[in-house]
Amino acid sequence: MGYRFNKSFRTDFTISRRWDFELGEADAAGTFFEADIKSTAYMFNGYYDLPVKLARFRPFVGVGVGIAHNDLDDIDWIFPPFSGEIPGGRETDFAWQVMAGTTFKVNDRFALDLGYRYYDAGDIVKDAGLDDTGLWLTGPAEGDMQSHEIFAEFNIKLGRK
Repeated sequence: MGYRFNKSFRTDFTISRRWDFELGEADAAGTFFEADIKSTAYMFNGYYDLPVKLARFRPFVGVGVGIAHNDLDDIDWIFPPFSGEIPGGRETDFAWQVMAGTTFKVNDRFALDLGYRYYDAGDIVKDAGLDDTGLWLTGPAEGDMQSHEIFAEFNIKLGRK
């Protein structure tokens, strides 16, 4: 849902779900860790449509701020010949993004935004807890969740033409 203030400035509020991030890291001792990460973001975005038109295309830049709920699934660890599972975690954090792209005007009511977005969802965390054997206590940890994305968004103009 969004609002166009004039020909150059527009805003929107988006809810997005990213469910295909993967953590795959190794520590200094050679233990490999892997887990799935999911993120739900609630973002308020602002766009500036550049005063340049190339046929039906118009370039834009934008920024967004909001919050992200980041879920780190339980983490599988492998230190051959041993392996196991340790607790994941959840974190809600400040999120931000910057984007650039072009709007393709289909007609007076419909447009397609195509572009690039850098997305920073804040922290992901690993909770302290016992591994799946109940023998090893692991401490908490955290890291940053960021991505480079190519996106396509469909815009529908409601109300007056």
